[in-house]
Amino acid sequence: MKVAVIGAGPAGMTAGYELAKHIKDIDIYEAGPSVGGMSKTIELWNQKVDIGPHRFFSNDTRVNELWLEVVGKDYEMVDRLTRIYYNKKFFHYPIKALNALTNMGIFKAASCMIYYGLEKISPTKDISTFEGWVTNRFGKKLYQIFFKTYTEKLWGIPCNVLDADFAAQRIKKFSLGEAIKTALFGNSGKHKTLVDQFAYPHGGTGMVYERMAKFIKEKGGSVNLNSPVKKVITKNGVACAIELEDGTIKEYDHIISSMPLSLMVARLPEVPDNIKQAANSLKFRNTIIVYLNVQAKIYFLIIGYMFIVTILKWVD
Repeated sequence: MKVAVIGAGPAGMTAGYELAKHIKDIDIYEAGPSVGGMSKTIELWNQKVDIGPHRFFSNDTRVNELWLEVVGKDYEMVDRLTRIYYNKKFFHYPIKALNALTNMGIFKAASCMIYYGLEKISPTKDISTFEGWVTNRFGKKLYQIFFKTYTEKLWGIPCNVLDADFAAQRIKKFSLGEAIKTALFGNSGKHKTLVDQFAYPHGGTGMVYERMAKFIKEKGGSVNLNSPVKKVITKNGVACAIELEDGTIKEYDHIISSMPLSLMVARLPEVPDNIKQAANSLKFRNTIIVYLNVQAKIYFLIIGYMFIVTILKWVD
């Protein structure tokens, strides 16, 4: 059996890795120059850098077992530090009572609690939108301060239009009540949102997919970089081959695609016009990440480090 996998991001590489345990003829086709997609690791200034921050933690035993199978012992547990920058101040997330009270001031903090109490007395009925879902769990004031502007800036969609699934997937069952319990009694580890530590591979997040690529090659498969798929060829409604940009045609028993849906539709033959139109109407949000290489003498770094530590202790 011959199988082609289009795309070498986390989904494509994991599919290829699992299949390579049972099948020799696995071919991965990636349009870019490396594996890992947005979770890849790049070389920058003689060090390894991830494309943005990636934290790994999961409640799914199968996912954890697979991750550990690939990474082995080459990882460390790293303390999580997440903060929300609001009104020129940093707020710890998950919430810390003293930090929040100091930054917000007693009156605004009291206002948030009042709105939360009102929400418990008369809950928001429509929780099908992001706005309704978050307001129901945190109150109107906290929703406006910490969730509304950030979410609308990130997704480009008004919160009263954005589906509640966006909140449910990222915040889980976390609420202001849970935040207060965490602030007073510590994290029970019940909610993924509150994870205090996460596993990080020594070679960066991209190491996971680089090792998967190595495994696929060792088992007789191939990982073809800089090889965009021009077209998926079908016969009697079944995908049976792919055509590369150089015109090469490769036949397969099965084809798995992890490329963006809009691109996949464009590469399929005889797609109805309404499906093409729907695919072309999909909107995407881009991410721009800026890395700064700051040249500084060592004593400036030491003084800066001591200053930051002092400030953080004072804030806590």
